[in-house]
Amino acid sequence: MELMIMTTPDKFRSEIYIVIKLFENGLKTLHLKKPKFSKNRYKNYINQIPKKYHNRIIIHSYFSLMYKFNLKGINISSNTKPSKLFFLFYDFFKKRKIKIFTIHSLNQLKELNKKKYDYILAGPLFKSNNDEIIINDKFNKNHIKEIVFSYPKQIVFYGGINAENINSLNNNHLFGLLFLGVIWYNPNKQPIDVFLDFKRRIKPADENN
Repeated sequence: MELMIMTTPDKFRSEIYIVIKLFENGLKTLHLKKPKFSKNRYKNYINQIPKKYHNRIIIHSYFSLMYKFNLKGINISSNTKPSKLFFLFYDFFKKRKIKIFTIHSLNQLKELNKKKYDYILAGPLFKSNNDEIIINDKFNKNHIKEIVFSYPKQIVFYGGINAENINSLNNNHLFGLLFLGVIWYNPNKQPIDVFLDFKRRIKPADENN
């Protein structure tokens, strides 16, 4: 099971330095999502990362940058759909690029043509309730089991995953887990230390068999 990280939505102190260190320590996939960034700011962000790591970056907007920087792939949602022309280019590069779709409920998953995508980003899985992290109503325990076993190696969960609940998600049928807040806003540990701790908790699939 792969552990992925999403960038902070805005600026974060020393973020580029941390991202590079995460790559150096084994991060295989970074989801680059900056809703308030212009295309030029996206370019500047990517340009600060060594080219050898560009093929580990999934971009959530300005999809044409995937070709310009030879990025790993794109993440699509119902609000961000590329043009038909983009997909013509995508079909040409599809052997080397990843295409992902984000859903926020089980109903969306049932309506989605899974064959079009390499994996599905599903969440937020957990939510905060009076300072307690609980499972999102749209992804209760039964839903999680249904999703994981119905779509083996196709699902990446995100949202509210932390040190207390990660072990319950250590499942060989999952493609992976995506982290955001727990990495960047941990009051007790640096982002790299949090990532390495999660890596130790989640063994590769072949070690769990």
